[in-house]
Amino acid sequence: MTLSSLLFSSEADIEKKIYTLIIHSVFPTKQEIKIWTDDSKKMSLLNKISSVKLIKDPGNADLLIVKNSLKTPSQALIFTSTYRALEHHEDKAIGGFYWQKGRPNILFLEPNLKKHHIILPNSMDEYLESSL
Repeated sequence: MTLSSLLFSSEADIEKKIYTLIIHSVFPTKQEIKIWTDDSKKMSLLNKISSVKLIKDPGNADLLIVKNSLKTPSQALIFTSTYRALEHHEDKAIGGFYWQKGRPNILFLEPNLKKHHIILPNSMDEYLESSL
């Protein structure tokens, strides 16, 4: 095993833990969360989270994890995996998680959380922002 594969594995483990925390913070009482994503790299990662069910139709999703700036026909919550997508979906997205300079960045947009009556645990307060 090479050093780079160890580092990648470590980053993937961190990312899985972060997504698990985010998903359970947004949906604290749901046993199964239906997620649609346009980010093929996230599919295998999300598939490893026990409470997540990946689906093919965004119209049936509880949460859309979007990488690209796309029109979303669904009423599902939007969470982004890039800052660019977060900027594009700023009026709808509840937040985003993306890597910048090798560090994870988590951001929740407080006005959009309020629109959906989502109250995050106090441990997530440091990630709340009123705007981009």
